[in-house]
Amino acid sequence: MTTRYQAVAVDERGMFDLNLDGAPLPPHHLVVVAEAEEHVEDGVTTLIALPRVVAILDTGVPLDENAPALEALLDAHGWKLTGEGDGYPDEDLHEVTPADPDAAPAAVEYREGRPLAYYLAGRARLDENGSLHDALLVATFTAAQAEGAAHGLDVTGIELLLISAVRAAVDDRLTAEGCDLDTADTACKQRLVVTACDAIGKALDIIRQRETCRTCDGRAVTCTMDGQPVCANSGHYA
Repeated sequence: MTTRYQAVAVDERGMFDLNLDGAPLPPHHLVVVAEAEEHVEDGVTTLIALPRVVAILDTGVPLDENAPALEALLDAHGWKLTGEGDGYPDEDLHEVTPADPDAAPAAVEYREGRPLAYYLAGRARLDENGSLHDALLVATFTAAQAEGAAHGLDVTGIELLLISAVRAAVDDRLTAEGCDLDTADTACKQRLVVTACDAIGKALDIIRQRETCRTCDGRAVTCTMDGQPVCANSGHYA
């Protein structure tokens, strides 16, 4: 399935504080490109932007000045407006597509104004030495340390849960791509880091939402495919 994207012009301070590499963004007009998914309501299909950002384009123009033309800005950064032209950025969303689909960057989860620290840490390690194994470990440990002792679990307990989630997600992705980990190219490794970090985020959400097992009063630390919390020790449904 083809990934769809939306671009939105941002002219409010603080909405995007950091670029996808973690560097501070200046108080300029910005154009953010994010993955989007279809939403159907009353028979009408619309695109909804997700907090999965693939690019933050800095226009270089201060907020108290007029922003440059949106179409020209997108074009300069390898993006094309889909089925429309536009003069200046505004608050409306615009569907866009990468000029080179094979060169479309991987998305970064962007929550509460900040890219996810464990994704940045994992990508930095991957870019540094090319080791996917190291990148996944760094991402996992960074997430566990940031979460701290949560819901009765120590950092080691969180790490073990995250490692399991990462392994399962990576194995599924490799199977889907028909690829062996030893022969994965750089682009595949980057996609695997994204997949692993998605799994980390979901696992952390489950940890934060753990419930008490009604059977034995143990803490539920994972969920079944249907979303039911499961006791860590007994496998009881909570």
